Amino acid sequence: MEKFSIKDVGVKVGLEIHQQLATNKKLFCNCTPIESEDYDIKFQRKLRASKSELGEFDPAALFESTKSKTIMYYANHESSCLVEQDEEPPHELDDDARKIALTIAAALKSNIFSEIYPMRKTVIDGSNTTGFQRTMLISINLFGRRCSKNFRRRREC
Repeated sequence: MEKFSIKDVGVKVGLEIHQQLATNKKLFCNCTPIESEDYDIKFQRKLRASKSELGEFDPAALFESTKSKTIMYYANHESSCLVEQDEEPPHELDDDARKIALTIAAALKSNIFSEIYPMRKTVIDGSNTTGFQRTMLISINLFGRRCSKNFRRRREC
C-alpha cells in the first residue's frame, strides 16, 4: 500500500453535534416538545427527490426515490402541528433555542455570525416528513486546548 500525506490529499474533517435543547416549544413552531404514546394523527408521505437551492439533485435522494417507498407517520395533536406535517411553512425560530445556541457558541469562543439563516439538509431515510432537515450555521472557528497546545479548527455550531 502506498503511503500518503493527509496534506497532499486535502482532507477536511468537521464535527456536528445534535442536542435537544431544554425549551418550552419546538424550534420552528409553538408545539410543546412532549413524549407521548398516544397518536391521534396519522398521515403518509411518498418521499421524492427534489432539486436543492443550487438546482441540483442529491444522488442518494435520487437512488432512494427509485424505491417508491410510502412512509406512514403518527403524531399527537398536543405536540405536533401542520409545520411538522409539512403542510404549513416554518414559523419564526424559537427565541429560547436561539439564545441557548448563541450562549454555547460564545462559551466555546467561536466566531458568531451576525446573521443566521435556516438551511436545508437532505434526509433520505423517511425520518422526517419534509425530506430535509432544517439547520443553521451559527458560528465557526472554535478555539480550544488539547495535548497542552493551542490549536484552531473549524467547527460548526
